[in-house]
Amino acid sequence: MALDNTEEIKNVAQVLSWAEGALTDTGIPDARRESLFMASALLDCKPLEVFMKRSDEVGVEFILRFEEAVRRRAAREPGQYISGVQGFYGLDFKVGPGVLIPRPETEGLIDLVLKSPLSRGEKPFILDLGTGSGCIAVTLAHVLPGARVVATDISGAALGTAMENAVKHDVTGRVSFIRSDLFDALGHSSAGKEFDIIVSNPPYVTTGEFNALEPEVRVHEPSVALLGGEDGFDFYKRIAKEAPLYLKPGGLMALESGYGQAREIKSLLDSTGSFASTGLVEDLFGVERLIWGVRS
Repeated sequence: MALDNTEEIKNVAQVLSWAEGALTDTGIPDARRESLFMASALLDCKPLEVFMKRSDEVGVEFILRFEEAVRRRAAREPGQYISGVQGFYGLDFKVGPGVLIPRPETEGLIDLVLKSPLSRGEKPFILDLGTGSGCIAVTLAHVLPGARVVATDISGAALGTAMENAVKHDVTGRVSFIRSDLFDALGHSSAGKEFDIIVSNPPYVTTGEFNALEPEVRVHEPSVALLGGEDGFDFYKRIAKEAPLYLKPGGLMALESGYGQAREIKSLLDSTGSFASTGLVEDLFGVERLIWGVRS
């Protein structure tokens, strides 16, 4: 792929038109929107502001950078990795290869936590398991000025990005990052139940589902952050068993799940006998997405 007749491309509108056509030809869905978001990243402005810049002239350097971005997207690399950023709960988060891209559905976990009276305590102590980009941990620290957050992840690359996002949003003093496979590196306190809130969006994609995912996810996003075993429940089984050791009486457990998984995960929490109550929360599309439990 190359920009033909580059001497004829003079402004943002013409670059957008070329990019839309090139992405459409390579089978990228919603090529117009994709082109707009890539342009906004390169122009360092909001997508809607690109329209105000449509008549702005562009130079060869910009055209070459835009062409490279289009090449990468045509090869099915996620647009968020190309721009290096993904929005989450009104904040911008750095993302890149090796880090799971935050999804809009996960914002429901933030809402669920904020509805709990525990989040309104003087200094809620929160554990985020499998923090990835840090979107959950950093957002909770950002919206809850008194919160202290511990965030774990098995991936060093993810933790590095999460730390950068904590710096970006000025919460480094209240978020601690630990390299850990779920609870493994936390140890066991003599008192046991430490945290007011434990929140997690663990890997839940089954092996069969993974093989059918679009290449943007299957090829480019880290499989360690996606695969949840043959049935998708490997991490939920561990969390249900171990979380009661780290959660205070009356503490909140909040989990995200994949399509059709929520009721079985709720049953896992119920089977431990450690939760006084459990429940499900639907997402905006009416899908049972979130599971909560209150420690007995």
